[in-house]
Amino acid sequence: MDAKTPLLSGVDAKDLAIGIQVQSQVGPNRHITMTLGVPMSMSLPDLNGFMDKIVSVLDRQNDKGLFEQLKLGLEGAMRDLATNRAHRADYEMKCRNAWEVSNKRGEFKPFGNEKANLENFDKTAKELLEIRIPKLEKEIAEFERKLASE
Repeated sequence: MDAKTPLLSGVDAKDLAIGIQVQSQVGPNRHITMTLGVPMSMSLPDLNGFMDKIVSVLDRQNDKGLFEQLKLGLEGAMRDLATNRAHRADYEMKCRNAWEVSNKRGEFKPFGNEKANLENFDKTAKELLEIRIPKLEKEIAEFERKLASE
């Protein structure tokens, strides 16, 4: 082949494109890869505008992944709260039964390990109700607003 013979016969310069591959993390556990083609004739400002749009798409997909993760976290926190309450009720019932079986006088009053264990159940429930669940609900609401505005 000599220097005057084109490498791609029948292909015009306007048909040529630059291949661009973009990879990004989407949420905490997924990745996305996009392969794009842009005309070789595209100006640098136009190419930058195009890439800005692609990055904004990737950012939104990441936000959607994080949003889903937050919703799963809230569901888990709610399950943890229900489990904690059930375990506390079971444990208190066992303690009350032990109190009655041992013929202790007066109303049930936990002490020692029993008291410490019941306080731990209460501390966990309080942390879930006052810190974890409200924090997750707030973050979910922020992501809902952000995703709705995009």
